[in-house]
Amino acid sequence: MAPAMQYGVSREQVFAAADEIAAQGGQPSIRLVRDRLGTGSPNTIQKHLAQWRKQQPAIKAGGEACELSRELRDAVANELRRSAEAATTELREQLAIAQDENRQLAESSEQVEQERDDAIARANQLEAERDALAGRAEEQAQTLERLYEQIEAHRHTADELRTQHAQASSRAEMLEEQHEVMRQELEETKQAAQAAEQRTSDAERTAAVANRHAEDLGEAKAALQEEVARLREQVNQQVERAEAAEGRAVAAEKELIELKAREAAALQQAEAATKQAEREATARKSIESRVQKLEERLWG
Repeated sequence: MAPAMQYGVSREQVFAAADEIAAQGGQPSIRLVRDRLGTGSPNTIQKHLAQWRKQQPAIKAGGEACELSRELRDAVANELRRSAEAATTELREQLAIAQDENRQLAESSEQVEQERDDAIARANQLEAERDALAGRAEEQAQTLERLYEQIEAHRHTADELRTQHAQASSRAEMLEEQHEVMRQELEETKQAAQAAEQRTSDAERTAAVANRHAEDLGEAKAALQEEVARLREQVNQQVERAEAAEGRAVAAEKELIELKAREAAALQQAEAATKQAEREATARKSIESRVQKLEERLWG
């Protein structure tokens, strides 16, 4: 943008410029003085130039009263006539210069008025742009605040999901330990049942042998039968306990599978929340950059 023209010229500057123009044989005018100075308000130059003209020596005619010859009187009259004509010519030139200066002053006043109107219009436009930028900056600030709140909410959700994931992992580890213990108990129960069944078979074979070879061993046979019945009862109880343990193991295994599924889902949610938080952080940085640019345009 071009620098604004300065109008505050001093009286001494106008007088010096007018003296230089007159010394070069010119007739000082508003336009010539302003062209020489390169600046200045026509009103200010006209005021100082009028003062300068008042200080210039006036043309005086006449002389001491004396007896003059006719030729000398004619010569003096001719000289006075020429002086009067020269003064008249100078006055006409000054009148023309004054009329030209008045015209220039009027044109300059119109130009200054137009420049003032343009400056006012530009100021109004800049003020409207400033208000619009301030409004957009306020909207961006509100949007940024909402994004901050959303990011905090996502962070809180991610923390909760991480906590749930840790709890689910701990629960899964505990269930795995319980499942392993139940498997061991089931295996021990199965081994005990097999041992009891083997003892039952041995007792039945022994009873059969006793029945075949010694009828007189009735009491022993009865004892053996009681032992077989007792062993069968033990086997049945151990089988029931084994079946119950196996049921608990199956239920624990199902719960473990469900926990692993929930753990995977919680992990996916945590990863999604983290990615969302990263995207929103990137969006926040972009908005902050836009707000900073708007503020620079608004206040810079």
